[in-house]
Amino acid sequence: MRKRIAIVGSSAEGLELIPPLEANPEVEVAALVVSDLDSGLETLRDAFPELAAQYAERLTTDLEAALALPGLAAVVDAEATARQRSRFERERDLQVTTPALARLLYAFGPVDAFTKTDLLHALREILDSYDLALDRRGLLSRVLQVAVAATGADRGSLMLWDDDERSLQLEVAMGIEEELHEKIRMRSGEGIAGRVFALGRPILLHGKADQRRYDIIRERDDVESAISAPLVYAGEVLGVLNLSHARDRDVFDEEDLDFVEQLARLDARLIARAEEFHGLRRESEALRAESEVHRILSADSPLADRLRALCRELAQEAGGVARLYLHDPDLEALVLQAASTSANPFGPRERIGFGEGVVGLVGENRREAVLRGANGGRAMALIALPLCRADELLGVVTLEGDSGSQGIELERLRSAVAAAANDLADHVRGARLERASQRQTQLTEIVARLATHTDRDELCAAAAEEATLLLEAQDAVLRLRDEASGRFRIVAWSGVGAWREASLAQLEKSLAADCIRARGPLRVPNLGAQGGPGAAVDAAMVLPLARDGKAVGSLSVLGKVPEEPLLGECFDGEDEKLLAQLGNHLLMALADLDHRRERTGGHRPDPATGLAGAGRFRERLDEELARSSGRGHALVLFSLQLRGLDALADEGRGDDGEALAAQIADALRGSLREFDVVSRQGPDQFSALVPEPDGAIPEIATALGRAVRETLDAHPDTGGGIDFSLGYAVFPENGDDAESLLTRAAEARIDAL
Repeated sequence: MRKRIAIVGSSAEGLELIPPLEANPEVEVAALVVSDLDSGLETLRDAFPELAAQYAERLTTDLEAALALPGLAAVVDAEATARQRSRFERERDLQVTTPALARLLYAFGPVDAFTKTDLLHALREILDSYDLALDRRGLLSRVLQVAVAATGADRGSLMLWDDDERSLQLEVAMGIEEELHEKIRMRSGEGIAGRVFALGRPILLHGKADQRRYDIIRERDDVESAISAPLVYAGEVLGVLNLSHARDRDVFDEEDLDFVEQLARLDARLIARAEEFHGLRRESEALRAESEVHRILSADSPLADRLRALCRELAQEAGGVARLYLHDPDLEALVLQAASTSANPFGPRERIGFGEGVVGLVGENRREAVLRGANGGRAMALIALPLCRADELLGVVTLEGDSGSQGIELERLRSAVAAAANDLADHVRGARLERASQRQTQLTEIVARLATHTDRDELCAAAAEEATLLLEAQDAVLRLRDEASGRFRIVAWSGVGAWREASLAQLEKSLAADCIRARGPLRVPNLGAQGGPGAAVDAAMVLPLARDGKAVGSLSVLGKVPEEPLLGECFDGEDEKLLAQLGNHLLMALADLDHRRERTGGHRPDPATGLAGAGRFRERLDEELARSSGRGHALVLFSLQLRGLDALADEGRGDDGEALAAQIADALRGSLREFDVVSRQGPDQFSALVPEPDGAIPEIATALGRAVRETLDAHPDTGGGIDFSLGYAVFPENGDDAESLLTRAAEARIDAL
């Protein structure tokens, strides 16, 4: 877009600016502000009759309208009135200049009209009057044009030292292909410019430079003479001003060298002053950005809402889209937590590992990345900034759009992201302390509640439920060792039941077995990597339960559902300690309950099969009926009646009968799920509770009958004369209370006579 300029006043010096300004393709005289339209037009016709018609529409007496023109870059004071001057000088982002300085800054090819002495004087005026916060790069480019034109050079460049890259880099250039600008780098001492920078003294060359003397890596065939002068300010070398000619070895003389040295000193002052302007402005913008970030993140709203608001603010700064990824140390990944665009807050979050793509590299290296390009003629940028405080990485912020990638705008974004990192780090520390305190209080209350239970199964069910609440888990599974079979069977579970999906249930069983064998806790941050359905349940943690050095069970928690995403989306070390504390208290409660039951003669398991007896089974039936009624789920009660088992006892073979009963119990348990309840109601009667059956009920009954038949057939010496019948009842279709279900289940549906 062309720079738009308004000339205020109608002095001859001001009007004489019009032709040279019009000759510059980068400049447009957008308005001529005069006190009277008729006299202004008459003056214009007298001075430039060929331009009068073209500028008639740009003549105006309305200064406010001229100042409101889009893209207005400068106002030329051509004998403006005191009132006009007072008005346009109040415009903060507008350059106000004299006609002479405007000619030097904006006119096309202005140098021919000046001597070198006049040029230096004019440039000093510019240095004292020009608002360097507006366009430092543009002014440096103009000074380079002055240097090239005044010395007769056909090429020039201004290089500045970059401390981070430890090299001289091109700031502005003339006569050098634009695609080469980004590639030109020079170390201190390397080549002519590097030598001048290292020594802090100028060099004038007639003819080609000595390749060995100046450490020239690639000899240039298009340089016959050159001047290179250091940019020195307050004793520090900031860069180098270079001029050259491709064919004439004697184009430069000592006068040119002196002129270029003075220009270089002016350039150095200009750069230093501009940096002061930009530093002050950056500081102001940084404070403004920090204040806005603090306002957003300290709002009284859920953190997720605050993070989205922060992304929207950053997106507005960048003119595009902002995303915020938070670092999860347990996952060793960056997790997308918020974006300026709309997204499903309950959907799966994107995870990016360190080193993966731009975001992963920025997180790994903790260094920003700014990628620029063009699409359809529109400048685009992708910016990724690390969220860091001191040595702590909190995450990465990405911004993509068509602005905010250069100069003060990028600095403003850096300040905003730095402020966000500080606020988030403080929030994390405070949230961790608050959560730790709340959890200890919660654990104390849990321990008190566990101690009140008088029933083992109720205690186990309560422990599983407390584990999900305490550890923000989706599901919990408690296994205890069955004394009769030696197997670790599920005795309680809590949660939404996602773990009961076949593949995940198998994975939980495998993890429990691994941790029991290893005799140590196990944390898995990503179940998908273990072959499980990670989309349903992301993480798992398993604690082995041991008493007197002997494994007695395991407690698993699956699927982290954090209230505070900043504290991590997987189970961490603090969660592991908390689960260990809960497990220890559960073991103490179980031991205390067993001791009390021994003293009071409570419900004991069947000694031959290890199964619950009739009294305990009835309690479990009532519990499951209450649970199924509340959730509207199905419940199946199976009843198995063995016939002929009493004959073994009459023959004095009672031990054989009990051994067969144990085998029948194993057959029933093997045909059902681990968390289904199997009971021995009497010497020849077994029952099973199957809440929320996975398959068709007749198919389950057939599988049970087949398992019993195969067990009996495998032992003809004890089971040959024994047959059975199997019945079942379904809640609520066959009854809605225990009595009606027990009565209906006693009716044989499979009769193996």
